[in-house]
Amino acid sequence: MEGSRQPENCPESAVPPVATPRGCLRQVFYSVVVASTALHLGMVAGWSGILMKQKADPEAEVVVSEMDVVWLVSSLGLVWMFSSFVSGPLMEHLGLRRLLLLSLLPSALCWLLLAFPLATWVVYVGRVGTCATAGIINTILQPLLAELCQPRYRGFALTLPEIMVSVGLLFTYALPRFLSWQASAALLAAPFLPMFLLMLLVPESPYWLLKRDKRDEAEKVLLRLDPSCDVVEEIIAIKSSCADDPTFFEQVQQLKKGRNARPVLLVLSHFLLRDLGGPSVVFMYSAYMFAMAGVQLDAFTCSILVGAVRLLATIASALVSDRVGRRPMLLCTAVLCAAAQAVAGGALLLGRDPTLGEGALPLISLVAVLLYTAFFGVGLGPIPWVLVGELLPTAVRSLGAAIVSSVFALTVFVINFIFPSLIALLSLGGTFLLFAAVNASLALVVLFFLPETSGLTLKEVELAFASKHRLAREEEKAAV
Repeated sequence: MEGSRQPENCPESAVPPVATPRGCLRQVFYSVVVASTALHLGMVAGWSGILMKQKADPEAEVVVSEMDVVWLVSSLGLVWMFSSFVSGPLMEHLGLRRLLLLSLLPSALCWLLLAFPLATWVVYVGRVGTCATAGIINTILQPLLAELCQPRYRGFALTLPEIMVSVGLLFTYALPRFLSWQASAALLAAPFLPMFLLMLLVPESPYWLLKRDKRDEAEKVLLRLDPSCDVVEEIIAIKSSCADDPTFFEQVQQLKKGRNARPVLLVLSHFLLRDLGGPSVVFMYSAYMFAMAGVQLDAFTCSILVGAVRLLATIASALVSDRVGRRPMLLCTAVLCAAAQAVAGGALLLGRDPTLGEGALPLISLVAVLLYTAFFGVGLGPIPWVLVGELLPTAVRSLGAAIVSSVFALTVFVINFIFPSLIALLSLGGTFLLFAAVNASLALVVLFFLPETSGLTLKEVELAFASKHRLAREEEKAAV
């Protein structure tokens, strides 16, 4: 899923600008291995399709009710919020790479519990377990990737998790189309042993090692990442960056200042409006929605189309985001997502009119949802996470990221939990129109309040949120 953020302390000067060919290959290999764990995030989001097949199976020994479906699907956001908070202290104590490694085998066990449940409560245990490990993996991924890569490869590395999430989502959508729900869930446990073995080859973050006063190990890791690097200079730069870490209480005090609070509130508003616009509903209730809409294609086939479109769109986003800029991509995709949802909602409402017949209206709603998925994958999905790294001021970055991640997870839980009630109240078409209105309001926030951050240093971005009086003082200081 789209739950990634930039590391809090990873200055460009802390990594050499050029690596040997061997160092390049190693960094690419480590990046791919670490990012592959994001497959789990896509699997967790797409599991609802397997649950739908389990619920419809008359021979299933474990009966899943409608309320069970609501709780099991929506639990992702609630569990994610708590596991994200827990993973912070665990990262500091165990190390990023070690915690990521330790989360893989329990993930496989939880998928097996979902494949062979002995009772309904076992399904809940398996679901909570997969969601908890997904929250931990999501918290670790981006900091570890950024701390293992040089700046010239960091852009490539930071786009990999979102692509892997889309691959995991597509894989999970495809399985119940061809296999039983038990075989589908069991196969989701298969990738974790190879991932675990490959993760044994990945080194620990040199930043974490130096924070724990393990200088010798940090030197070995730096030489392993790039044999040509100047280890002494590297260590000095990393130690300098780590020495500037503000404490939690210092960040709370800094958050009271307007220049820090404004960008945090802006990023928070992006996530709140984006997720109230229903993306998690589209991806997690995909098969349910298409079955309810009366699309003549098989609901699982429609879900596969959604997964394939999101994967292609995510790859396209990785290729164009730095060239186009954050603001225009976010503004355009917010408008286009709102338009696609409005078309889907209108087609679904018209489809309820018996005088119009069935005809092409359900097909129009399917195409509109696929277009929404494409626009979301290009901009509305990945760009807000980029803003977390670029807009949040250094003085409150870890606290701001924790607040944003918590609100994101809570919003995902709420919108998925109330989605069946919204359908009962407004119908599926009316719910899509409501989502369209929310995305339109997000476009207005981007238009009037979001500055362009592409190509700017973090210092320049912070100055964009300073008051006019503070800017005048900065200019006077620079002149002197």
